[in-house]
Amino acid sequence: MKRLLPLLVLLFMVACAEQEARRPISVRTSTFYKESAERNKKLLKEQQAYFNALFAKDSTNEYISSQSGFWYRYDVKSTSEGIFPEPDDMIKLTYNMKNHLLNTIYSKEEIGVVSYKVDKQQTLPQGLRDGIKLMKLGETVTFYLPSGLAYGHLGDKNRIGYNTPIVSTVTLLEIEKPKPN
Repeated sequence: MKRLLPLLVLLFMVACAEQEARRPISVRTSTFYKESAERNKKLLKEQQAYFNALFAKDSTNEYISSQSGFWYRYDVKSTSEGIFPEPDDMIKLTYNMKNHLLNTIYSKEEIGVVSYKVDKQQTLPQGLRDGIKLMKLGETVTFYLPSGLAYGHLGDKNRIGYNTPIVSTVTLLEIEKPKPN
């Protein structure tokens, strides 16, 4: 029994000792974020160069650079005064999705007519959400979106791969202003 008592005291002291926190297996440093930012800048420059080369080959259309970082061209342009979609407007539109090689990913027939509440729904890629606000009723516009304004690093987790630039032709069919309360 005398031998058992020191053993129990030792066991009690070890059990009551404060546990040291485990260190994380991987630590993200500021270098990781800097490298990621540099990769994204390089990717954007490559995609911009690709689109600029594509535009240079096409002398029949005028391509416009947006402040948001995408390009667009009018396929059907309204010459009359018209209203533009504003936040909270409910609009109806059709669109398609093609990759940068102009291969169809989703056709407008497959997508169908889409109802979209401007700036309230996140169902469209950021570039299209910004782009439709530049359109008038009845216009058809083709948007050229770098991957960061399309589906980004993840893609749509279906047919659109990661870091894929998108070309989308949108037709604005209807604009419904919100009813006042």
